[in-house]
Amino acid sequence: MADTAHTDEFRHIVRTVARMMDVPLVMIVASENGRKSMVSQFGFDTTLFPTCADFGDHTLGLGRTLVVPDALQDPRFADCPLVTSELGLRFYAGTPLIDASGHVLGTLCTLDQKSRAPLTPDQTATLEDMARLVADRMVMQRSNRALIKAGQRDAIRRKLLELVVEAPDFESACAAAMHHLRALSGAEFCGLFRLADGGQRVCLVFGAARKPSDQADF
Repeated sequence: MADTAHTDEFRHIVRTVARMMDVPLVMIVASENGRKSMVSQFGFDTTLFPTCADFGDHTLGLGRTLVVPDALQDPRFADCPLVTSELGLRFYAGTPLIDASGHVLGTLCTLDQKSRAPLTPDQTATLEDMARLVADRMVMQRSNRALIKAGQRDAIRRKLLELVVEAPDFESACAAAMHHLRALSGAEFCGLFRLADGGQRVCLVFGAARKPSDQADF
């Protein structure tokens, strides 16, 4: 539910940026652990997203707003697929999404198929203000996800403790815990192992397979 609310808000933001900046194309791109993903877009074919990497990488490397009035005349981007393809991108203005701690979360960018004049100071301030808003929302979204995951982990720990406490012996406790974890993960097999021979060998203590007949295969 929380992610859905944020997704709707991001859609509203890209539409608002498009109106305020008078551009036909707007994207919010997240960058995390070297991976990039489309968060929201306006007027943009998402299948073209991978070809935008050149612009986004330059923006992130610059660490501030990047404006390209005419990409065809800019040697950094003249050969970019978005510029040379049928889409014929010409104008780009993007700014990094930076949280309060200085961590870069991605980019907010505007694009056009025709060349444009450089942004005015007011337009630059508007784009950067909207980027701060996006960054704040992304931090909230990630915090909500972390809280949900923490709650799920706590619930798993409580259930495992309950199963172990109620078990009559060690083997029953292992069986109950392994079957519960296997069911939660949807895995074919879940096992408890121990090191033997001074850490040179791994031994199976107890395993739970999806099908009892498969138990001997592990």
